[in-house]
Amino acid sequence: MRGSGLRNRIVWATSLQLLLVSGAVGSLAYFSGQRGGLGLAEAYRQQDAITDLSEQLSGRLAAPQLINSLNVLAIQQGQLSLNDFDAMGQRFWSQMQLFPVGYINYGSVRGEFLGVERLDSGAFVINEDAFASPLGKGTMGVYAMGAKGQRGALLESIPGMSDTHEEAWYVETVRAGQATWSSIYQWEDKPEVLAIAFNQPLYGPGRQLLGVIGVDFVLSQLNTWLAEVWKDRNGFALIVERNGMVVASSRPGLTSTGTGPKTKRVATGCWRRWSCCAGAARAPPSRWARGTPILCLKPDCPRAAPEKSRPFPRRSEPWWSG
Repeated sequence: MRGSGLRNRIVWATSLQLLLVSGAVGSLAYFSGQRGGLGLAEAYRQQDAITDLSEQLSGRLAAPQLINSLNVLAIQQGQLSLNDFDAMGQRFWSQMQLFPVGYINYGSVRGEFLGVERLDSGAFVINEDAFASPLGKGTMGVYAMGAKGQRGALLESIPGMSDTHEEAWYVETVRAGQATWSSIYQWEDKPEVLAIAFNQPLYGPGRQLLGVIGVDFVLSQLNTWLAEVWKDRNGFALIVERNGMVVASSRPGLTSTGTGPKTKRVATGCWRRWSCCAGAARAPPSRWARGTPILCLKPDCPRAAPEKSRPFPRRSEPWWSG
């Protein structure tokens, strides 16, 4: 079945939970078994919308794995040097012209860092903290990027960067010793930015750690994408952790509160009500496979405003865990 195959791909490729909150009374009643007088056409239309969004999300979340695989292969074959930050920056920029990701970066075991960032405006900048940088190690330089990915003028310098990488994308990947999704975390240089990342450790001879390479999804940009995909649909779409904490929403105001270091994530109580889940989730919660999409279609969910918030921790629990 198409739906079953899709769920398997999402579990294998993303470990995400997808929560789609529908405001269409007809489909709500249909999926909860209350069919009285409701048309099947509306129910099928709503299910098609859910399947379409799930497929697009699955493809979007496969991109970081492909990017990392390509970059690791280039490093192993000697086509990309970990010491040539200019060439690396241009490569990352080129990949971001092809893939809908928010950030591609490399962090060395010595604490050096290079990342190409897609701003919410659509422009690109390169972020560098390196011993060979004119600013010196410990100061992040933010540079404009030209039409062909070349480094441009210095836009900003951010002093006080840590000597070692302490963010989830690096620490958790080194601990895992293999390619892995990070927990949701805040950027060191921009604490107002929340992101999730797929990363891979890099090793030299004798399995000596060289650093970590990774790809980020910026949650604000994921919100924008969800809003665009779902704009002509009823209700709204949410991506949530298994504990109910919101990852992204087609209504961006539902994902977080506060600014800067005071940013807080929000939760939706709908996730905790087994009675509201239907469609892909036909087993009780204790039997949900890790990453199974959850389609929440009960009438008590369309207004699933955040019922509580909590401070965003320095290192959160893995975003797929429950």
